[in-house]
Amino acid sequence: MALTYAAFKSAILTSLWQENNSALIANLDFIISMADSELNMTTRDWQRREKTIVINPESQDFNLSTEVPDFQAIQSLTNNAQDTYFATSAKTFIETNLTDIYAKRAQNPGGPVLPYYAVGRNDGTRYLRLIGPFSVTDPGDFTMVYRIGMPNYSVSDSSWLEEEYLGLYVYVIAKHAAPWLREDERLQLYMEMARQQYEFAEMDDKHNLQRGGSPQRMKPHRRVP
Repeated sequence: MALTYAAFKSAILTSLWQENNSALIANLDFIISMADSELNMTTRDWQRREKTIVINPESQDFNLSTEVPDFQAIQSLTNNAQDTYFATSAKTFIETNLTDIYAKRAQNPGGPVLPYYAVGRNDGTRYLRLIGPFSVTDPGDFTMVYRIGMPNYSVSDSSWLEEEYLGLYVYVIAKHAAPWLREDERLQLYMEMARQQYEFAEMDDKHNLQRGGSPQRMKPHRRVP
């Protein structure tokens, strides 16, 4: 299905038999946000959420798209330059943080520049800071693989989660609606259906992987050696 956000909320109320529950209606946006937060964590390694793009930083700092929910979403960052200065392994940048970058510079100001990156925040905008053996004024092209966050349904008025995993989305929302569904004997059913839908979605995602999707999974973040 492909429902607008308003139509989706109406369908949720109808499926829960709660069209006249004023408290639930008033809090439905908040309930959907809680469901989105859970799904963002529990589906982090889904192949469906993996995206590969080529970025062209104009300096060592690059503003990240709002599709990148946090620093953990970045799976890999590779410099595409064919310069012979790069060893094969040095083209893959290592995740660290800004504190580590400053500490390394202070400890070894004249040492070699290792290829690594950090994610910072400036006035609410996340940015990627690149540090490595490249020209700061012309860093070149980088291939970045990352996991997209849950779509902001209320803003975009569309959601791939609703279109592709409607059952999962509905029952996870129903689970989070529990405080507003007191004495509803179907709550245990909603919990069980949410669990089953998780299993079906995981099977579907693994099937997509077997059909040629990327085998990349969430990697532990490393510090600069």
